[in-house]
Amino acid sequence: MSRSNQAVYDNRSNRFVLSTFVWKQIAALAGFTVFIALGFAIAALSSWNVADPSFSYATADAPTNLLGYTGAAFADIFMQFFGIASVVALLPVVAWGLVLIIGKPFDHIVKRAGAWFFGSVLASAALSCIPAPVTWPLPNGLGGVFGDMILRFPALFTGTYPSGTFGTVLAVLFTLPAAYFLIYSAGLIGLSDPEDDIDVPAPAPSKARTVSDGSEDDDSEGIIMVMAGALTHMRFTAQARIRRLFGLSGRRKPASRDYDEPYDFNGDEFGTLNEPSRPKAVARSERGRAIA
Repeated sequence: MSRSNQAVYDNRSNRFVLSTFVWKQIAALAGFTVFIALGFAIAALSSWNVADPSFSYATADAPTNLLGYTGAAFADIFMQFFGIASVVALLPVVAWGLVLIIGKPFDHIVKRAGAWFFGSVLASAALSCIPAPVTWPLPNGLGGVFGDMILRFPALFTGTYPSGTFGTVLAVLFTLPAAYFLIYSAGLIGLSDPEDDIDVPAPAPSKARTVSDGSEDDDSEGIIMVMAGALTHMRFTAQARIRRLFGLSGRRKPASRDYDEPYDFNGDEFGTLNEPSRPKAVARSERGRAIA
């Protein structure tokens, strides 16, 4: 790798680290903002007064809420719809602030927001099963409007809002799913492992033949050779039986020759015509006769 490419990768990694650091600081700042907003919400709810001016109650009196008219309006809306469950609904917000400050991964935000709403509504229904005291200033139960809306369904069969043993059983039945939804919305359960979210690229298919591929090819070729040998054996066996059945000979007739065979010069005296003659050995008796 050249130096220029290495520098490019180094700069890219530095930019990535810098952007990650910046986003963590922004998330931490957002977490502190959530805690500040949570403090204001607690202050508004703790100083709630039904006689303060709000969207549902118009009066010329000055609000007694610690946050003034804004705090009075916020507290009135939450107390009207959720009742005392407004305090329970703020518990997951504490976990959200901690998650943002620590930098812990927080996934499925939409699902957790929906779980927070349903958990808060079920908590309101559980509190509505408890009879409201005489000093309760709202016309609804301790669970507010949402709690009374849910309790209207069993009230259609009993004629009144649940109370006594039946109300206690319903309160327990509503508390269990409400606790689960609120814990899930806080991010205490259901978090996925960050290593599972990393997309591991699939390895590129190799064109090289491995030992297993070679053995599979050898096995397939061996099966093909065995089948070919069996077919060949069957063909020769069938031919032999047909020849025996019809009395045919398996030998082929020699092909007729329409030409003269070449002359063999080595088998005749013609091959010795050009050779030089050698003198023959003469016997001694014949030598004497010749001299005489």
